[in-house]
Amino acid sequence: EAGRLAYRKVVNTTVGLIVADVQSNASGNLGAHFAPLLTEVGAGNTTNLAELVDNLTDFFSFNTGGTNAVNTYSGLDMVTAHNPSLNSRMGTNATDANYTKFEGYVGAAAVQNGVAANTQLYTDIVAVLESLRDPIVQ
Repeated sequence: EAGRLAYRKVVNTTVGLIVADVQSNASGNLGAHFAPLLTEVGAGNTTNLAELVDNLTDFFSFNTGGTNAVNTYSGLDMVTAHNPSLNSRMGTNATDANYTKFEGYVGAAAVQNGVAANTQLYTDIVAVLESLRDPIVQ
């Protein structure tokens, strides 16, 4: 489905932006949150990174009206997925500032992939992200 492929591009770009900020030690980077995953990738194991990218793509596509059979999110619920005591792939709990930073990465990635900020798709992405703030910021 074309919409799912567009989300995949946005997700891949989001991951790239996060990693670039971690590598450059940018202020407020999300390295602590993704530390376990970054360690795995640094050791040559990209299995969990691929799973994260797939889950995020499925999640966005499913929650913005994707109707294709591949648009089924089957990952962890948001509370479990973002709680390091329940999910060893999370390095630390998220704060509102961290989550806002993540939203900024997704927004920048969307724009870089041709999704203008004044479009319905962009609005849908922001709405999905905001609907998740409470379960993710614990």
